[in-house]
Amino acid sequence: MADGTDKPIEDVKVGDRVLATDPETGESGPQPVVGTLASAGAKTLVRISVAGGVLVATDNHPLWVAERGERVRADELRAGMLLRTPAGAPAARGLCAARKRCRPPRRAGASSPLSS
Repeated sequence: MADGTDKPIEDVKVGDRVLATDPETGESGPQPVVGTLASAGAKTLVRISVAGGVLVATDNHPLWVAERGERVRADELRAGMLLRTPAGAPAARGLCAARKRCRPPRRAGASSPLSS
């Protein structure tokens, strides 16, 4: 969340403020959630190891890679790619790890004007 707290994605709702990155400038800041996504069926999840923990995302979820100046699908991340922390600062370099299939929550995502 934009205030630094964590919330399960299924609990994020329209109007909540999240940290988002402008894909053209790479600048991050708080933005309101303007919509949610519904999804059904099994999904492939990707575990991405970073300093301080593990990020789990669907395989096609776009993540901002700082040195490339663009979003990269979670399943296309490679060791050494520089990601950002929830606060927008550069994180330790991500390491793509094991993948597995599972059912996502009913509301599997949220978007903001500058969706990260």
